[in-house]
Amino acid sequence: MTNLITKFRHLNRKRNLKTKAFKLRLRIIAADTFFRQRTSLPSNPKTVLIMMIGKGIGDAIVMTGLIKALTDNGLQVSVLTEPRLNAIFSDHPLIQNQFLLKRDNSDFLTISKIKNSHYDILIDIDDIDIHSPLRVKTIKRCKPTHTIGVNQFAKVYNTSINHIDKTKHITERHMAVARMLGCCTDKLKYTVKFTQADEIAAMQFIDVINPSKLIILNPYGTEESRNMSINQIEQLCSLLKQRLNVITVIIGTPDKIISIPDNQHCIKFLSQNFSHAVALVRLADLVVSTDTSIVHLCNALNKKLVSLYNNKISPRGEENNILWGPNYSKAVQLFSGGNRIDEILPVDIVRAIEDLLCTNPDG
Repeated sequence: MTNLITKFRHLNRKRNLKTKAFKLRLRIIAADTFFRQRTSLPSNPKTVLIMMIGKGIGDAIVMTGLIKALTDNGLQVSVLTEPRLNAIFSDHPLIQNQFLLKRDNSDFLTISKIKNSHYDILIDIDDIDIHSPLRVKTIKRCKPTHTIGVNQFAKVYNTSINHIDKTKHITERHMAVARMLGCCTDKLKYTVKFTQADEIAAMQFIDVINPSKLIILNPYGTEESRNMSINQIEQLCSLLKQRLNVITVIIGTPDKIISIPDNQHCIKFLSQNFSHAVALVRLADLVVSTDTSIVHLCNALNKKLVSLYNNKISPRGEENNILWGPNYSKAVQLFSGGNRIDEILPVDIVRAIEDLLCTNPDG
């Protein structure tokens, strides 16, 4: 009887997923343009607009790799993002313009500015998801000469790059777009910005604690299953104090990390400013992180990293551990046995830290 109930629930979930996918497809078709003729890829494009709707800080950091490749190839790159990505894109030296989509009345003026700029190429790097109807509508209103998408069927996409290998890192699709636009690259370099004021804020914090080694812990992700437990955090910090004689610096969203009890083994960096965290991570000897935004930041800064992953599979069958992995030589990944990061033993994290600190001590 139990097996029958389990099988029924499994079939019901599959049916619900198919129904949701069908309804989403209908919404995309309703938002699409039916009579637009698909254009050829411009032979000598000058201007590119990259659209990022519904994306987070980690996505934005990874996107800077494509932006750098395109600008190195002589293209002028602008971005259309939501305000939450200001920490990465505002005043970024490689970006011509940052347009903000706020989902309010100001969007009409923003889209008008984009339309009047006559962009040669619009890039939408993401697969079909819940934001697709809005993305399709936005592309239609922006009126670029040519739109490049990934795994898309809507007619607003003049070119769709399909059949991206699901076993590869997310940057594979970024490199596919870069190569399509004439860039010769087999590796993308992320670029993050911070100011002298950010560096001063980080240095003032470090001067207070004066650590022999700066080990940073980012214990919380964007999903509950990617969070470390309080007990796990306390055990890890205690072990680091015992074995390496370091006080661990904990970073993250202040309203999350404030709940971690104060003790003599750790100290919390409670700045709301992500750029302060960038400056602090730049000074670190090693970082431990559950959150991919800090993972990709460590890649950008080439910092030693112990990254903690569960075994999440995306709705499209991609392994999150690979798709959003660190993807550079100074990082190691630790995996939980199940679906929760709080299953990883603190002693295993410490062993990974010790091994990594002994590797390339000057690098």
